[in-house]
Amino acid sequence: MIDARSGQSRGEVMAMGEHDQDHDGARATIRGAGDGLAIVVWHSVVCPVIGLRGELRAATAAGFIREADRVLASRPAAVVVDLSRLAFCDFEGVGALIGAERRTRELGGRLVLAGARGGCARLLHRTGLDRIFRLLPGLPVAVPSGSTQLVAG
Repeated sequence: MIDARSGQSRGEVMAMGEHDQDHDGARATIRGAGDGLAIVVWHSVVCPVIGLRGELRAATAAGFIREADRVLASRPAAVVVDLSRLAFCDFEGVGALIGAERRTRELGGRLVLAGARGGCARLLHRTGLDRIFRLLPGLPVAVPSGSTQLVAG
């Protein structure tokens, strides 16, 4: 459970769509599209979302780490990393996800991975990280109540 801290009922947080579309009325920030990894950040009513498109590998992991650090500067209760458009992830990329999860936990938050599939999902399973990370099959939606839950939409 993640407390939305507003006491208001919430509806759908976001829909699976292009990462560069508006989310909850705010324009997403797109970074790093030229190096094989596009990093798109938007803020849902539940938490910040970091969308990855392309390849999370040795050459692009530092860009992801910088963006995760920017997002974590506000100390959110949770951060979702959308992997649904990630075409490739190597061990350096997994290391970057582990580092982001560790920093999030140190700040009292939770890092959630959403939409992992194909080779990325297999890599998380083979390394046992699917038991460490909270994995959602899709992007989260809020449950209409006084608080919100991260459940797949």
